[in-house]
Formats: sequence, C-alpha cells, structure tokens
Amino acid sequence: MSNCAVGGWVDGELSGKAIYQFFNGDILQGEFVDAVLQGQADLIYSSGDQYRGSFSQGMKQGKGKATLMSEKMAIEGEFLCDVLSGKATIIYSNPAVEICRDVKYTGIVI
Repeated sequence: MSNCAVGGWVDGELSGKAIYQFFNGDILQGEFVDAVLQGQADLIYSSGDQYRGSFSQGMKQGKGKATLMSEKMAIEGEFLCDVLSGKATIIYSNPAVEICRDVKYTGIVI
C-alpha cells in the first residue's frame, strides 16, 4: 500500500482541505498550504489513537487534544513543535478516576 491523498492540488502540491493517508494507515485530515499541514486538523493513527488540534508547519502547535485508546485517556493542552508542553488536563475514560487538571508535563504524547 502506498501513501494516498484526496483534496485540492496547486502546481502539483496538496493545497486546501484534504485527506492524506500514509501507507501504515495513519490519516491526516485538514488544511494544507504548499503540501504542509496548517491550522486545525485531525490526525488518526492506525492504532486508534487520535490528535485533534492546531498544526503549524506540519507539527502539532497550540491547543490540542490527544486521545490514547490503549491508555483509555485523553490529554488536552498546549503543544509546541509536536511536544505537549506546560499545563495539561488529563481525562480518564474510567468514571472512577477523577479528571486531573493543570498537570505540569513536557514530553511527547503521541
């Protein structure tokens, strides 16, 4: 299987709203400028993990939410150059576990 893109094209480059599927099954859906993801977008990994939020220059940048299916949790916070940075809110799908707010974390989530 090869990479596949559906959407707008300008001068041979992906531009405008588009969906890009990688050969491994990961899917990017959002706005592309000169073949680079910009603005609000969804990144859906073949594992079921997801990221919904802001992108700049093709990287997670600004507010976003990472949903980790295997961990049964979601993390909302600020991303900087693809890395969760600063305070975050962790939401567990198990109702017996409280929502943790303002957890200080810096590191790669997904």
